[in-house]
Amino acid sequence: MFSVVPRIRGGVTSAAELRRIADVAEKYNVPMVKITGSQRIDLLGVRKSDLPKIWADLGMPSGQAYTKGVRMVKTCVGTDFCRFGVQDSTSAGIELERRLEKPLHAAQSEDGAVGCPRNCAEATVKDIGIVGRKEAGRSSWRCRRKIGPQGGPAHHR
Repeated sequence: MFSVVPRIRGGVTSAAELRRIADVAEKYNVPMVKITGSQRIDLLGVRKSDLPKIWADLGMPSGQAYTKGVRMVKTCVGTDFCRFGVQDSTSAGIELERRLEKPLHAAQSEDGAVGCPRNCAEATVKDIGIVGRKEAGRSSWRCRRKIGPQGGPAHHR
């Protein structure tokens, strides 16, 4: 059995994409549809023979769930829907994911973008994290990068 994880940049999707995912899950009798901690949707228990047809029906790129590269950029709602947001972390996270998703890397990378220091999308514990903040009347970003294997020793820059 296999897993299908479409790319959902920044965890943002549309009603049309959700309907398409639901239609595919029903059409191919997918045993489990799971919302992941990475703000993605995982179709689990897919038959190998159905993979090409599922991807064609979805019409979405792969979320590269098992690749050595950028798996996702987790975002909070930033200034769009949060009274504490000082930066548009949703747009920033989606743009960061677009820029980093293509090249393969030596290891997988999970990144995050948050619109304020409350850190709702856990950017400060990701491989690359950007945090929106307000200083002396102006908004700015603070970037944090962890160097080292995921879950292991890290150095901060």
